[in-house]
Amino acid sequence: MVPLGLHWPINAVMLLNIQTLGYDFIQGPMGAWNFACFGATAGVLVLAMRHRDTQMRQTATGALAAGLLGGISEPSLYGIHLRFKRIYPRMLVGCFVGGLIIGTGSWIMSLPDGITTPAFVFTSLLTIPAFEPIGLYAIAIAGAFFTSMFLVMGANFRTPEQQAEFEAVRDAAEAAAVAEHVAPAAVEAGEARAIDASEPSAAAATAATATALLERVAIEVAAPLDGEVVPLSEVPDPVFAGGTMGPGVAIIPAGDTVYAPAPGVIAAAQPTGHAFGLVLDGGVELLIHVGIDTVNLKGEGFDVKVKNGDRVELGTPLVTFDRKVIEAAGYPLITPVVVLNADDFGDITPVLEGTVTAGTPVITVLPKRPATDAPP
Repeated sequence: MVPLGLHWPINAVMLLNIQTLGYDFIQGPMGAWNFACFGATAGVLVLAMRHRDTQMRQTATGALAAGLLGGISEPSLYGIHLRFKRIYPRMLVGCFVGGLIIGTGSWIMSLPDGITTPAFVFTSLLTIPAFEPIGLYAIAIAGAFFTSMFLVMGANFRTPEQQAEFEAVRDAAEAAAVAEHVAPAAVEAGEARAIDASEPSAAAATAATATALLERVAIEVAAPLDGEVVPLSEVPDPVFAGGTMGPGVAIIPAGDTVYAPAPGVIAAAQPTGHAFGLVLDGGVELLIHVGIDTVNLKGEGFDVKVKNGDRVELGTPLVTFDRKVIEAAGYPLITPVVVLNADDFGDITPVLEGTVTAGTPVITVLPKRPATDAPP
């Protein structure tokens, strides 16, 4: 009832109970629902911290605070639970446990109306004293909370496919962040050496020339496999086709091997072989997704050649795949090649379409232009 808002009319019944009986017996069981909901959010929060998922950690922290302190379940429900289909069934188990404790405890203690309260309150930690018997109520909501929490922690709130995609993006971003810190340090060291030169004017000119050259250097991303280059808009997946993941191109494979499109580091090599996250020299975070929905094959037909952290050069084999297995399963072979951190760069331009061989440049990534009003 809660996701559809059908629980709100029951508030009138609660108020009428308090007016006519002097107490209400509905809010206690509703507390089991609320705390099962908050427990599921707590499970998501623990997993977000384990998975280094900053965005979900922030969302879950706010939702959990609103729930435990204010008794408000909407941030948890609509912000998290209904987005991930694995959460709700496990939360309902927590509801069942809380309700079972209330029903069994009321029968043992001979409470014909179960847990009651003389006030209309939102069920939170702060309103626990409003319920009677307080001990039974506290045990019930604790049972609901921790059941949901541990079930969500044990099963994860993402599907294996969603988790694999998340980790690919996360690992690529983390590796890029490391590279981004190293590169400025090297440039600063070079500038410091130039400033220490015997002729300050010559040193300054050298540093300025070097900076200008660095700013004009483009990063070329080569085709990771033989085939036909087409726009991302032709990918039969709205996430890629709409540019949600980032700009890039797609390749309809003619061969069966995916190669590194430039020198860099493997940030995420999925054991299923369907996706690879790379951080190229220069900081470009690249995702190569072999086929669409091929994660469902669970690695069948894929022979992965690299692992996380491996250094690769242009042309290093990443994976070979069996075209017949993928085609027999009904999955498209079209392979998106996407720049994930486009906001960190300037223009990102596909340089050609049509038939290509692996190693041919297909994307040019330009650095951002320096601010024109920077001080001299």
